[in-house]
Amino acid sequence: MHTRLPGKPDDGLYDNQKNIDNLTAAVQTINTTHADADFVAVTGDMVGALFSEDPADYLAGIANPAEKFKELMGGLAIPYHAVLGNHDYQKSYDATIDEWITTDDIAAIESVWKKVLGIEPYYSIVHKGVRLLFLNANRGSARAAVCAGEDVE
Repeated sequence: MHTRLPGKPDDGLYDNQKNIDNLTAAVQTINTTHADADFVAVTGDMVGALFSEDPADYLAGIANPAEKFKELMGGLAIPYHAVLGNHDYQKSYDATIDEWITTDDIAAIESVWKKVLGIEPYYSIVHKGVRLLFLNANRGSARAAVCAGEDVE
């Protein structure tokens, strides 16, 4: 999904408004062609980067990609369950070096997502008698190695 906002530093690399328009269209498509689904599973990368690691900046009237994602997904006619991806741990994007900046404060980032979406980094749900696990691979020593063994992502 990589929800982004126009005017952020990554807007020069991506068309952030088009990104929002595409997610809006995807939600509409799900509502019209898959309304009989039980739920949508979002498998990470809800945002391109958060641009703030401070949980106090969220649900405080400050435009941000996390709340934009929540707003757009709120248009779904069915529930959704999301898990954190590597970009959901990105704190910023540096256009001068064309590189995403991963957080050093995992707890703060996870607090942001708990505040905005009410999710933990790992959780499970039971659906029709089946336990579904929502896991992510963004902890441990390899979390900042976006593409281990490669020079460029």
